[in-house]
Amino acid sequence: MRAHLNERLTSLRSAALVCVCVVAFGLGLQGCASNQAAAFDAARLLLSRGDQAALTQQPLNPKYRYLRVTFNGHPVLLVLGYVDQLDSASPVEVWYSGSGEVLRLRHGRLAGLVGTPAEWRDVRWPQGVPAWQAALQQTPPPYERVLDQMPGYRLGAAQSLQIEALATPRDTAWAGNVPADLRWFRESVVSGAGAYPPARYAVKLGPQGAQPVYGEQCIAADLCITWQTWAVDQGLRS
Repeated sequence: MRAHLNERLTSLRSAALVCVCVVAFGLGLQGCASNQAAAFDAARLLLSRGDQAALTQQPLNPKYRYLRVTFNGHPVLLVLGYVDQLDSASPVEVWYSGSGEVLRLRHGRLAGLVGTPAEWRDVRWPQGVPAWQAALQQTPPPYERVLDQMPGYRLGAAQSLQIEALATPRDTAWAGNVPADLRWFRESVVSGAGAYPPARYAVKLGPQGAQPVYGEQCIAADLCITWQTWAVDQGLRS
């Protein structure tokens, strides 16, 4: 199954820019703006020599922000295209790779993923989500997540979630040394369709509030992903 996923990801590279623009339109964009096109090109060039070769290249272009993502353990670097500010209280970061995957993050959680064999076209939290700081003090009550999933056109699948703080785990996909000041959380599906292994998140707390820097989520029985903020001086080392 992993070989099938890698083959699928590789096949998307030949039409990266066109594919991403089409996907972006499906996510509600009105087209590829010039700054987005520049980021598309940056992401495409990062992987144009193949993943293993790209993983040794540094430094990265400091004009862009990067996210290291793994698909079933296969590392890919994504570039931040833009931040959707339609909801100022919880803006959505839109990231994309040189091979056509588009990933959206909101509240530090997966808000959408397309361009992969299984997709979460849209993710919604009708009543919002608990604040990270609040979850450190006590276990918040359950909250709802609603998914639009492909394949199968499963629209509006509702789940009840529970989040709790946990000690620093030792079995994550974090690349590099794990900072000691991170706070970790586990998010479990307590009821609803599609209960996969719990998601986990790492959050850095500072003067400007909580900054999610790592997450891991299974979106199908055969597709689990992780994401980690990535500094330009880290290159693409795995």
